Amino acid sequence: MMLTQWAEAQGIHGLKQGVLDPFEEGLLLARFDMGTGTWAEYDTLGFAEAFALGTSTFNNVAGQYVFVGAPIGGGPLSWYNYNVDGNALDASVALEGQVHSLHHDMQQDRFFGLQGYAADSVYIDLGEVDGVPMGYWQTDGWATRLVEIQPYTAEIAPLLDMPDVEAVIAGASCFDSDSGRYHFLSFGGAGVTRLVRLDAQVGSVVSDVPLALGPEEAFAEIEFCIPTGEVVGLWRDLSEDGVMRLAVLDPGTGVPTEIVALPQVWGFTPDGSVFDQNTSSYVLHYYDVDVNPHLLAVDVVTGEIWADYDLEGSSFLELECNNRAFATARYGIPQGVGHREGECGLAWRNGALVHVGQRQLKWLLVDRAGRLLDSGPLQPGEAMPLTGVDGILLWQEGTVSGSVQLRSPH
Repeated sequence: MMLTQWAEAQGIHGLKQGVLDPFEEGLLLARFDMGTGTWAEYDTLGFAEAFALGTSTFNNVAGQYVFVGAPIGGGPLSWYNYNVDGNALDASVALEGQVHSLHHDMQQDRFFGLQGYAADSVYIDLGEVDGVPMGYWQTDGWATRLVEIQPYTAEIAPLLDMPDVEAVIAGASCFDSDSGRYHFLSFGGAGVTRLVRLDAQVGSVVSDVPLALGPEEAFAEIEFCIPTGEVVGLWRDLSEDGVMRLAVLDPGTGVPTEIVALPQVWGFTPDGSVFDQNTSSYVLHYYDVDVNPHLLAVDVVTGEIWADYDLEGSSFLELECNNRAFATARYGIPQGVGHREGECGLAWRNGALVHVGQRQLKWLLVDRAGRLLDSGPLQPGEAMPLTGVDGILLWQEGTVSGSVQLRSPH
């Protein structure tokens, strides 16, 4: 159902479920066109068999769908940068430690997230058994910290420890690239939901406000509307006949104000919302009372539900919106080939596959059966000659590796 014109369809990217066998074929990255209500593109991510909930974001500088997942065939969780324009894995690297609630600062081109850590732990010494020291760490409490992640090395840098934040509501975080502020909802032992705002640039708490909610109310799936400077999300009435509403959340008082009622929304998956900054639209993957998945869009300025599409049984998870046009217009993001600190490996730049790192890399070209076709080195700044090439290009620079599926024109 289309209710108004889509000003500039950026595309909603996510992982479509129930199509591939993830353990044999990998994940299916799909793009849904909100303007036409159709699946616009599919990419098989043959390198990953699973994803970690709440660990996706979109790199609006490089045009990459970024997520944390498990490599196919087993292995440690890895950070993946997948280029949606070039249909190629720009980089993958094993992740040391766990992160969630990831966001890309479109103005500063930085990645932020949250990480749990043991706030109160003690080592229990059991003495020696046959001359071998025995013991274990006992953890009595957990806390949360703000971290920055380097996208091409997966290095995690702590920015701010928050020992009073025991739990974070899944899918309830957002980022304002104008101010560099990270927002999230915490849930404490007293059963009180709080809106926490952080200055990610300096690693400090801006505010920590309890939400003004009734005993049978909850708030979830927050997004930040940069054009209006507002936090919006789902205001949930948990009573038997309660209705879901989209609401603006006042960061100073914690008071929600209804934008529009959403009686068609029976349930949703955590991290099932995303925000299109070009049209000031809140996009939500939800389930109706018959557990049929839908994709809905609301103009948060007018309150108009301008799209509500039945996905015909296909759940669509880890949604991200391509806001590159917005970011370029608002922040003047460069579109050139130039190197950005921390980049390495091959990346698509202005239609060419360019080595954007600072050290020589090695590459192998194999056909679909895995037979070696060619190999060689590539120096920083050089582009791969791709005329008439068909196969899979594998590359490695230091500890970072990636692959690109190449198709010759027919």
